[in-house]
Amino acid sequence: MVTTSFDPFLAAASEIVIQTDGKIIAVGQSYDDVGDFALARYNIDGSLDTSFDAEGKVTTMISIHSDYAASVTLQPDGKIIAAGTVYFVADGSNADFGLVRYFSNGAIDSSFGINGIVTTDLSSSDYIHSIKMQSDGKIIVAGMSGNNPEYFFTLLRYNNSGDLDTTFGIDGIVTINVGDDIEYATELSILPYGSIIVSGSAYIDGVKRFCRNKLNSEGKMWIIIWN
Repeated sequence: MVTTSFDPFLAAASEIVIQTDGKIIAVGQSYDDVGDFALARYNIDGSLDTSFDAEGKVTTMISIHSDYAASVTLQPDGKIIAAGTVYFVADGSNADFGLVRYFSNGAIDSSFGINGIVTTDLSSSDYIHSIKMQSDGKIIVAGMSGNNPEYFFTLLRYNNSGDLDTTFGIDGIVTINVGDDIEYATELSILPYGSIIVSGSAYIDGVKRFCRNKLNSEGKMWIIIWN
């Protein structure tokens, strides 16, 4: 068992990814008055990798309010993209999609978005729960967006530079409405031939159900399954 302190911060991990060399990256949130994106990289034996920002840990403040990384993916060149939610309003009433790209040493890659950071505002509540990298370098995120009381499955695809890929869905955005008021994606997978599977939950006739959607590489719906 390994525990890691972001002293004096509180900290929570959301997801891990394993590099080709066996090193482990964990992402989540560190918190001290406000929350920040937090990453830690471990050697195979569980010790912190000190080649990653000298201490094995990185925190990134995006807004002056609470932000957290929910998911992480790796590029073939070793760069790391953490994705989650950014709050630009203190009371949490406006949540945006947020992505940060890092070099393999933990430094922020300023060539991505604006100074290494991309935020996307679609509605009052935008949350990323999963991020994946396509073989062509494009980046797909999945989660939820909407305005109370209606929330929908939402997928966005970005080019490797961080701008939205307008060939996907409508201007880079796909929203899926399959049920009643609250629907959200928690995980996505990219199949070898480019199709996308996104899974989560939706309220169907007032009952919360498992929901899985399959889309083609352009973001067009093929099939919806719920149980």
